[in-house]
Amino acid sequence: MQEKLAVLDAFVKQETERLKIPGLVIGMRIEDIEFVKAYGVRSKSTGVPMEITTLLQQCSLTKSFCAAACGLLVHMGKLEWRKPIVSYLPDLMLKDLYITKTVTLIDLLSHRLGLAPHPHARRGTRQCLSSSYSLYENLKELDFCDQFRDSYNYSEIAYAIVGRLIERVSGQTFTAFVDEHLLKPLDIHGVWTTEAFLESDNHAMPHCWDTNVETLLEMEEPDLEYKEIAPFNDDNPFFSPCGTLHCSAQDMLKWLNCLLNDGKHGDQQIVYELDVITSVHNCSENSNSYLGYGCGWSIYKYDRHLIKAHNGSNPGFSLHMRFTDDFCMFVCSNSDKESFVMDLPRLATSLFLEAHESDLQMHREAIWSEPLGKIWDTQDSLKYCEGPEPEMHPEFDEFLGRFSHPAYGSIEITMRDHLMLQRDPEPAQKLYQARSHPNDPRTVFYTLQFEFEIHMMLEFVKRDRWTLIVRDASGSLPIEIVLNKD
Repeated sequence: MQEKLAVLDAFVKQETERLKIPGLVIGMRIEDIEFVKAYGVRSKSTGVPMEITTLLQQCSLTKSFCAAACGLLVHMGKLEWRKPIVSYLPDLMLKDLYITKTVTLIDLLSHRLGLAPHPHARRGTRQCLSSSYSLYENLKELDFCDQFRDSYNYSEIAYAIVGRLIERVSGQTFTAFVDEHLLKPLDIHGVWTTEAFLESDNHAMPHCWDTNVETLLEMEEPDLEYKEIAPFNDDNPFFSPCGTLHCSAQDMLKWLNCLLNDGKHGDQQIVYELDVITSVHNCSENSNSYLGYGCGWSIYKYDRHLIKAHNGSNPGFSLHMRFTDDFCMFVCSNSDKESFVMDLPRLATSLFLEAHESDLQMHREAIWSEPLGKIWDTQDSLKYCEGPEPEMHPEFDEFLGRFSHPAYGSIEITMRDHLMLQRDPEPAQKLYQARSHPNDPRTVFYTLQFEFEIHMMLEFVKRDRWTLIVRDASGSLPIEIVLNKD
């Protein structure tokens, strides 16, 4: 076993250097042996080494704590897995009345609600994201995109609703309940806000590719460097259950050890209803190895093992955790190199759980054969950025003003130097020049780039008056979110 750990250690060190990953940390247990190690730096700007106690954004790995909190409340008799949640949240109102009356805790936790993901409702216009929970009060304005209980649509909003449910039946805030009943008994030192994360003297800063378009166009083979960015600020308490926990790799290994021990820490039972939490409740997108989604966990079959796993990411952070039988593993990088972070646990699983020896170098050559830093499959993707400057629409001033949606909030479009800008509520966002739609003179579209997000396409459509459309194609079926001019 020690020889295999040495092989893994050397492989990770080699690959993090080859891929120019700023920092990475691993926590793993195989049988009775624990392996926890940090590589690289917390921050490229300071060069301070990464440590196993360094605070990291846990992103969607937080969902496993949300599911465990529900299991505890079921054990306490305060919740039931398959009872309509309007029994606990009578003020809940979704756009579909039937779903409102019948949706259960299992439906929400297993992403089978059918609600469109609406990622921009959480990460887009910030005005709707406030401590007043205004998004909860306007859930009836959010569209569905697929069949209830017969589809898989990953939903942050569903977990946010679960968090509200936990608060209602427990009488505590979601974070206070998880701190008291899950983190404190395991001696996990977590914080829940970006402010508290940055106040720590041992936290990792996120890093993203420095993707300057003009530089890329001059390069035959993009060979990019990581640049340090500010952490994604996700401090709205409504979305705490989705991904706002910050803790270290050492602490996440404590969490996985507890789950590996059937929810126990020593003689104390911490996690209840683990069999329900790790059972498949949504098999809409199953495959040969992927069985489906449970409650905060994806369930995979590997040889004779059932692997419970989950990924997580924010701009500049990539994570993965998994556990099965006598093996568990946590990996986090303070970079957006998701492919390495997602594949490394698969290779480690092969190395430690298969009966025969595995050659990690062979696996690396098979899985990561792409050149270092190449982020586009073809040069055609780069050429899309080329060409003359777009012509401005003759009625450009008609686009200016404030546009609103009951759940998404409002944005104000202003003009400066022939560029459209979103002036508030978040001045760090950039709006690029508008282009006329080639097939419809009534439509003008432009690109909005959040400081911490990828580009998002918005369109102005002239119906009775100019209307702003957000195209949300992140779910099973695309939907339109209409923002009307005030």
